[in-house]
Amino acid sequence: QDSGTGARTRAMLLLDYVALEKTPLPAVAEDSVSIKQIEDKSLLNILELFNSSEKQCFIAIDKANSYSSGHGVPSILYETRVIELSEGHELYGRAWNKKMR
Repeated sequence: QDSGTGARTRAMLLLDYVALEKTPLPAVAEDSVSIKQIEDKSLLNILELFNSSEKQCFIAIDKANSYSSGHGVPSILYETRVIELSEGHELYGRAWNKKMR
């Protein structure tokens, strides 16, 4: 009965997971724009589900420290990261949103 954005996004991620597991699809990619719509606890459960897959799962997450588990960032976000971008550590060495001189 929940027709909210978070519930629909949660359902979409679960559909993506089922498609990944039940088809020859080799990988799935999820973007931070949709992930932001899901409540923290549900998102962390979904991340655990994706982490259990034998296939590749690429998930972009903005502001990992905003997802708290107790008093800190959930370990799954640190243990499974491949790349972490931050100020001074931009992809390709520069920020895309700053004017070049």
